[in-house]
Amino acid sequence: MNDGTKTGPAETPHAGGCARGGGLAESPLQARAAFFEDWGWESIIALNRGACERGRAQHGFNSESQEASRRVWEAGRGDIVTLDEAFKKLREFHRRAPFLFFNGNTFAMLGAGIAKVVFSDLPPMRMREVVSIVSHYIAGVVYEEDFIAFMDELNFPLPTSPERSML
Repeated sequence: MNDGTKTGPAETPHAGGCARGGGLAESPLQARAAFFEDWGWESIIALNRGACERGRAQHGFNSESQEASRRVWEAGRGDIVTLDEAFKKLREFHRRAPFLFFNGNTFAMLGAGIAKVVFSDLPPMRMREVVSIVSHYIAGVVYEEDFIAFMDELNFPLPTSPERSML
């Protein structure tokens, strides 16, 4: 889906700083876009339903958090955020656990898709590494400091004006 959103560097550095002396302005985590604009809550439900089917688990909702999660998601989905903020938001929704099963998989799949678009110019092996660390970060398996250090060391030039599809 091409949302026509332009991506580019953010005006402020991400909270984690920059590892190993790299420049804040060069961090790929500073790319900005409305990453979730085309992803309504019904799309997130569909991702979870698919993950449950593949995992042979019952698809359903967590009655304590699903409705609140839906409201928060819908209220912020058009916001222009940094890539760092987008991945943190996905991690937050994983922790909210709006579904009975596969919350991590659901939000990690969306994060992996975003990473594939933003880093589409990377060689395939490097792309697999990026997608893996993004997915593991969202699922809570990789510490934030390690995630930021990996991303900062990518030395990936930020897109300054080309339009990019956000999945």
